[in-house]
Amino acid sequence: MKVIIALDDSPYSTEVINEVCRRKWPADTQFKLLQILEPVNWLERSDRNWDTVIENAHSRRLNYAQSLCAKARKQLEDSIANCIVHYDIKEGNVKTQIIDSAIGWSADKLILGAHGTNICPRFILGSVSRAVAAHAPCSVEIIRPGKKDARPHAVSSKGKSKADGAGQDSVAAT
Repeated sequence: MKVIIALDDSPYSTEVINEVCRRKWPADTQFKLLQILEPVNWLERSDRNWDTVIENAHSRRLNYAQSLCAKARKQLEDSIANCIVHYDIKEGNVKTQIIDSAIGWSADKLILGAHGTNICPRFILGSVSRAVAAHAPCSVEIIRPGKKDARPHAVSSKGKSKADGAGQDSVAAT
């Protein structure tokens, strides 16, 4: 089984990794930790000082992404016996890069966290979650933060809803 875990620099990624580590996985499971660095839109690029700022910011973001992936990799390897963990840091549009990575790696499953910033997060997925669920070539699971006692909301690939499981939302995409 090949599982991509999409990470970002939010606290929700820690919860996603913790949830994955609590589960039992088949012996041949491979994980790919995926972090996407979105481009920063700089308003003024004509000043030479901006080039230095951009370069420094990019370097710091890349270093942070590498340390986040290395920490998550160690946690997975320590928690799940005989698993293989890869990680990849890409740049670009988050939605597109996650979907393209799933296609390119022939993933069986995508796992990502929900930030829960919507007005009604129980019934509405965020833009990244919604786009990935709609276009991914594999099953997609969205793990919501801090929902231990609440029944999650699952959306099937046909758009029908049902309560299912505990602590995470499962979204199947075709």
